Amino acid sequence: MCSHIIPGLCHWYVDDLMAVSTRCTYTNDSERVDNAVQHLMGQGSITTKKSEVDRKLEFLGWTIGLDARTITLCNRNLHKLIHALFSFGESGNVSVAHLQRIASLTSRAAILNRLMKPFTHELHTITSRYTQPHVRIQLTLLAQSDILLVANPRQLCRELESFRPTPPTYCFTYDASLWKVAVGLYSSATGQMLSYVALALPFVVSNESRRQNTMEFIAIVFGFLLCWRLNFTRFHYDLHGDCMSSLAWANGDRTNSILARRSNIVFTTLSVHLDCQVATIEHVPGKLNIIMDGLSRDVDPSSIAI
Repeated sequence: MCSHIIPGLCHWYVDDLMAVSTRCTYTNDSERVDNAVQHLMGQGSITTKKSEVDRKLEFLGWTIGLDARTITLCNRNLHKLIHALFSFGESGNVSVAHLQRIASLTSRAAILNRLMKPFTHELHTITSRYTQPHVRIQLTLLAQSDILLVANPRQLCRELESFRPTPPTYCFTYDASLWKVAVGLYSSATGQMLSYVALALPFVVSNESRRQNTMEFIAIVFGFLLCWRLNFTRFHYDLHGDCMSSLAWANGDRTNSILARRSNIVFTTLSVHLDCQVATIEHVPGKLNIIMDGLSRDVDPSSIAI
């Protein structure tokens, strides 16, 4: 492909080749791969003694098991992560290089546990302004909190099937005002409303956009509580709302707002407890989100066809 775009000569350095084959054909398939690679790259470009064949193999730091159908961190990388997290005191200064190492390792682990992602962002942020890796800096309170939250992740294992798109079981339609949140739980298959809640929160919220966004995100959390109450677990869900920020936070596994951090911790805890993940998000203009818009503004439920 490059030869059609870039003229001239170049050297190619290739490492780590992985292939999947059936039990009965893997010997012939492996020979075909070896011959093809050596034809392209030259004799000796594949070292036979380094080749491994098994149902469970370590590859690029991941352990891939076909029988269990899971991907986990290999022991070496898991030990690196644990050592990096516990090799310093949270109250002292830490080198930028070490924090960058922690950020890299936790971000890698977050591929296996998406709910860890929100708690890796600050580790990248606090080192982004430094160019000297050996400078020692004080951890922000947010970074200290992130390290404590990821130090004992509940799950560093992911099923192979989880990488495929999964159809949703439920749909949360939600809205919020500055004094009240509302969320409806619907069946994705039938569109039937299964439950809803409209609740005035026991605190005063000032008229700022960031607080409005947080209120919308809190509404999603109440959707989880509805599922908990109904004993719904292990599901994917759609989100329909008119707040792009809250939709993006839920879908991107990261809240940009420090104000919404506590809500995000509850969001993460309930997601783990319910074993649920967002499938898709859809922005619904406020004028079309009639039911939840009305409930969040004290409209009588009987007047909006619930």
